[in-house]
Amino acid sequence: MPQDLAPIIESMAQEYITKRDNVALSIGIIQDQHNSFYNFGTVSPVQHAAPNAETLYEIGSITKVFTGTVLAALVNDGTVALDDPIHLYLPDGVGVPSKIQAITLRQLATHTSGLPRLPQSLLENAPDPTNPYAHYSAQHLYTDLETTELLSPPGQTHAYSNFGMGLLGYLLSLKVGRSLEELVKTMICHRLGMTDTSIQLTPEQQQRLASGHATDGTLTANWDFDVLAPAGALRSTAKDLLLFLQANLELPNAAAGASEDGGLGEAIALTQAMH
Repeated sequence: MPQDLAPIIESMAQEYITKRDNVALSIGIIQDQHNSFYNFGTVSPVQHAAPNAETLYEIGSITKVFTGTVLAALVNDGTVALDDPIHLYLPDGVGVPSKIQAITLRQLATHTSGLPRLPQSLLENAPDPTNPYAHYSAQHLYTDLETTELLSPPGQTHAYSNFGMGLLGYLLSLKVGRSLEELVKTMICHRLGMTDTSIQLTPEQQQRLASGHATDGTLTANWDFDVLAPAGALRSTAKDLLLFLQANLELPNAAAGASEDGGLGEAIALTQAMH
């Protein structure tokens, strides 16, 4: 007999939303292959409607899981190799020191590249500090790669890095000539029926986007991304994210394998392997 989770979820949600102002909270549950959704609060002080399973949220660094899955798919189809050094994918004329040229795609994906959490000039080049990634361009990225100091030699130490994951997704985009958003949609979303996972939103989706909030609960701008989009730019819904979660739970072990999911199960299995 499945456990009745509703009272537990209600209690946890109420404890969360009473501690802050202006909160929208959507919770998705997979139980016995059945998906259910619980929603609390309001989308914003201006938009008083309650959220639902199709409310779009900025999913932040969950974007990195999608970037890693795209990498795995491209590894499996032979487009790239995990231990390729990044100099193979950088444009000609970008003068990157040899110690950074030698960083591999695997090291970027596992946060062992030695790159710092953020590029050194990110905040310096942000005309709007409430939207810090919006104007950080490819040229800024190249400049920072030329001048950045590694925290440790590549492959030795784990240090979480938006810089590294943004660089990884950008290099994959350069390799195949398509944006990360296109790759995520064609390699993952279309195969799983995820219709609301995007960076660029339609006008209708924009109406369903939850407002951004500062830590004190006041309204703030939603974030936009340029070259570092693969580190945190995706927007999605509880409904879509449960489809992705279900795929991560089931596809690597599915007997059908690559024949029915276009290789997505094999890609997910590679992301879950120990590296």
